[in-house]
Order: sequence, then structure tokens, then C-alpha cells
Amino acid sequence: MSLVLATEPSSLVAVEDQCVSVETWAESVTSIPDLRDAGSKLAAIDKYLDLTSTKGRARVAAAQRRLELRIGVLLGPAERGGDRKSDQVSHDLLDLPAYQKADFRRMAENPDAVEEAIAASTDEAPASRRKITQAIKRKASTSQEPVDLEDQERRARCSALFVAFERLSTHGVIATLAVEEMPDELRHRIDQHLNNAVEFVLNFRAAWPGNSSAATSPAKKPGGGATNKERTR
Repeated sequence: MSLVLATEPSSLVAVEDQCVSVETWAESVTSIPDLRDAGSKLAAIDKYLDLTSTKGRARVAAAQRRLELRIGVLLGPAERGGDRKSDQVSHDLLDLPAYQKADFRRMAENPDAVEEAIAASTDEAPASRRKITQAIKRKASTSQEPVDLEDQERRARCSALFVAFERLSTHGVIATLAVEEMPDELRHRIDQHLNNAVEFVLNFRAAWPGNSSAATSPAKKPGGGATNKERTR
């Protein structure tokens, strides 16, 4: 049922009374169109106060935000990629923009943030929806789990190890090791990549959690100037 409001209240007491009646009424309302209609009437009251006096605007804005929170509760959480399937018939007909749905749902998921913004508001700086959603986003970004730097370092070491072996594979080590004679330039290049791979393996193993042994001696360079025949004896 639609709510009847006087859009030109005669006093601050009248503003307070109307806001209280809106909030009390909204608690049991399940019709989003009715809630939006009440929100439009509150917006008209806010415009009237802005033209006549700024006093009372914070109280009207508080009622508006609580109405929007109530709409978010009724919308419920969206499925991944958009609205819930059950919303598509009834709620999409309300001509409610997607960004507003997202804002209302975010407010419904963070009622404490809504009330904190209302408590900190003034008639000169009422609690706007934008302020509330920005506060929610900031709170979410600061509450994320801290980055595990040790895990990042292990991942970087692992990536470097894969790169070293990939370079070995790129130069066709598996194929060329079976060849009797290898050009010195290619063998020297492969030796360098083998040294890098061995070094990464030893460092990675030494830094691995729970590993009690450490690589205290440098890796022996493969090749060392020997020919393929000498290495395969």
C-alpha cells in the first residue's frame, strides 16, 4: 500500500514524524514499487527543505538510505553475472537501473556502514548513497587478507626455475645430447642454462619450508669444456 506524505512539512517536528512513519512502515512492506514511491516523496521533501531551509535534510536523507537498504534486502543477492532468475520477471519491470540494484544490495549486505554514515551526517552534508557505497568499498579493500610475501617469493623462484628449464628445452638439449659432436658455441650456451637451472633448484630447495639442509657448496658446472664423448663415458 502506498504511503501518504506531505511533501512540504511545516516544521522540523513534522519532518521527524514523517521520517519515523516512513521507516516504521517500510519494515513490513514487501512491495518495491511502494518503497520507491515513498523514496520519491522523501526526495520531494528534501528538495523543499533545500529551497527553504537546510535544517532537517540529514534526517530525510537517513530515511531515504534506510528505504534503499530495505529495497536491497527484498532484491536479495544477485546470481553471478546479474540478477537472480526469480527477479527477471518482477523486478526488471520496475525500471530499476542495474547500478542502483548493485548499490541497494551492497547497502543491505552492510547495514552497519549505512548507520555509521547516517550517524556522521549533518544537514550540510547529508548521508548520500554515493558516500555510503564508497565507504563500504573502502572498508572491503582494507579488510582483505594481507599478502603472503614468502609465498610470493616461492612462486617467483618456481617461475624462474621453469624459465631456466624452458630455455634448455628451447635449445633442444634432449635432442642434441645424443649427438656425438656438438658445436662449442651451442654447448657453451647450454652449459650456461644448465648452471642457471641447477642454481635455481638448489636455492629453491634451501628456501623451501621445513627443509633442514641447505646448499652450502656451489653447483658443479656441467660440461666444463669437455667434449660430448668425455661426458658420456
